[in-house]
Parts: sequence; structure tokens; C-alpha cells
Amino acid sequence: VQFAYQDGDTYAFMDDETYEQHELSASDLEDALPFLIEDMEGIRALVRDGRVLTIVMPDSVALKVTECDPSIKGASATARTKPATLETGLIIQVPEYLSADETVRVDTRNNQFLGRA
Repeated sequence: VQFAYQDGDTYAFMDDETYEQHELSASDLEDALPFLIEDMEGIRALVRDGRVLTIVMPDSVALKVTECDPSIKGASATARTKPATLETGLIIQVPEYLSADETVRVDTRNNQFLGRA
């Protein structure tokens, strides 16, 4: 399915094959909320009797860094980390060499930085 839009506490997903729309509440999506952005594809849905019961996020997603401390020149990939806020509001630890407006890959299973996207 593809994440289509959010309307209050309701999240709408569209089936990629039938174009049927399914809605889930925020409480049904608690673990996935930090990773959802509009038009996101690659999400799997568990459907029973025509109703989506839950969704399964891909193992990693690409999200944009919206806020973090300035990058440090000469910082290496093995150096210390700093907190970064992503476009969904999720805060993760990233290497010091990253700056705002970069896109990063995040592991959806443990909220870990995987690398630049």
C-alpha cells in the first residue's frame, strides 16, 4: 500500500493494485508513525475480509534531516554522534559530519542511522 494522507488521527492508505482506500487510526499505527511521510510506497498491509488490520514498514526508509547542530569539518564516519530531528519529528543520533537538509536512511526496526540516502 501507499500512505496517502493524514486527517486528524486517521491515516489513509491506498492499495497499489486495486486503488482501494483503507483507513487506520493513530493507535493502530503507533510503531510506524515516526516513519510515515505522504506518498510513501513500499508499505505492506495485512488485510483480512477486505479490512486492513495493520501495516508493516520497510526495514529502512529515507527521511530528510530538518534540524541538527552544524556539521563539523574533518569529522569522520567513526566520530561522535549528535541528535538530529527528521521530517517526521523523530530524533535519531547521526554522525557529526551530517547537516540539516540531508537525506538519511533509518532502520525502522531500531530507529538507527544507516547512512546517507
